[in-house]
Amino acid sequence: MPIERAALLLDGLTGMFTSLGFDALQDEVFRNLVIAKLVEPTSILDTGRVLTDLGAAPASEKTMRRALLRARHGGYRGRPAALCFAHAVAARVDKAVTGLQLHERVA
Repeated sequence: MPIERAALLLDGLTGMFTSLGFDALQDEVFRNLVIAKLVEPTSILDTGRVLTDLGAAPASEKTMRRALLRARHGGYRGRPAALCFAHAVAARVDKAVTGLQLHERVA
């Protein structure tokens, strides 16, 4: 993948991770693992290559494994689900408010 496209993909996926509120987890290694798995579902051993191909500096294998343990034992399953729900509710409220404002302007 050309460098410009890889950087664009990395920026886009990082932005989506942030816009969903997942940055509240405050775990950059976990974020990079998620992004790498979205780009190419592969082993933890090959995740560093995927991140390097995207232009990101990968953590060591040991650090990535610790991030997975944090995710497993740190409630990461419930927190992202709650963050997704909050994002969806906020988007729905924004859409409802925008629609109401548009309706008021037309009326």
